[in-house]
Amino acid sequence: MTWWRARQAKDSQTQLRPHRPDTGGNKGSQESHAIRNFFGHLSRFPGLQILDLGGLSEKTAWYVSGLGHRITFISLLKIIDQARPDGDPGPETGTGQWGRRAIQTELQFPANSFHAVLAWDVLQHLDEISMQFTISQLAHILRPGGVVFCLFHAGSNGRPVPVCKCSVVSETEISVTEVDRRPTALEFSARELERLFPEFRAVNFYLKRNARLEVLVMG
Repeated sequence: MTWWRARQAKDSQTQLRPHRPDTGGNKGSQESHAIRNFFGHLSRFPGLQILDLGGLSEKTAWYVSGLGHRITFISLLKIIDQARPDGDPGPETGTGQWGRRAIQTELQFPANSFHAVLAWDVLQHLDEISMQFTISQLAHILRPGGVVFCLFHAGSNGRPVPVCKCSVVSETEISVTEVDRRPTALEFSARELERLFPEFRAVNFYLKRNARLEVLVMG
């Protein structure tokens, strides 16, 4: 039996049986060479453990469980926002120690727990210190030879960038829907992104429309 589980703030992990979602004929889906290579990398092995940082997605759960893998969902941005102390002016100020404590708590898995991570666009919405801390945590829980899929918007120049709800549609397609915008002070050129992943052995880039970079990081 295949299964997936969702992990939410203030709740323990819950095992759930996926049901076939209404995909609406895959409306809004787009081809992704990075996701093709992501699943191509995983296709050699059955029954793998995958972590999704973008929050619960029935489309992703259905597809991944159909391949015989197991998936854990964490809505990392939502959890960080919920942990923000009263009186903190907003996400653009960064997270500080309280944010890193929230990240550490949610990513407190044993070493080598996962074969792959769907980080989507989550990393780009963290301040630099919290982003580096999260990447280090991912390097710890990812197995050697594992893979991380990320999205970044290049050339932000301090402007707000989209916050997206993302799902896997197929081994070659993803769904990316803008749900919000957040300011970021960071620039995400290919050279700068390479420097963000010192604990990984390779960073591969796939330039998409609207200045979006698909990034595949190899453990």
